[in-house]
Amino acid sequence: MQEGSPFFSIIIPTYNASSTLATAIDSILSQTFTSFEIIIMDASPAILLYRLPSLF
Repeated sequence: MQEGSPFFSIIIPTYNASSTLATAIDSILSQTFTSFEIIIMDASPAILLYRLPSLF
């Protein structure tokens, strides 16, 4: 975390979005600002979505 920088949360609500979620996470992680957390709220029944965050 960058000292003295504000910290914030990025909340990504999803529903059957496993095909686009990786692109969204890549975009967030490519930013130079690093004082944030990513919270993924999944409402879909897709079982593969839980593995995606572990790839980052």
